[in-house]
Amino acid sequence: MLEQAQRGCVLAYEFEGERFDCGSVEGYIEATNYAYQHVYLGNPTKSAEQKQETPVPA
Repeated sequence: MLEQAQRGCVLAYEFEGERFDCGSVEGYIEATNYAYQHVYLGNPTKSAEQKQETPVPA
């Protein structure tokens, strides 16, 4: 990358949000847990355990 930067051939993008290292087992697990909580459960403020404990109105 250093050679590319010296030639002016490097592009970068700064983004907001969570970043996960999916090159490690721990990072991959973190990413899949995040996706499960935020995409499938649809509530980023509650963990899966908290959602299960919430009583359902009758």
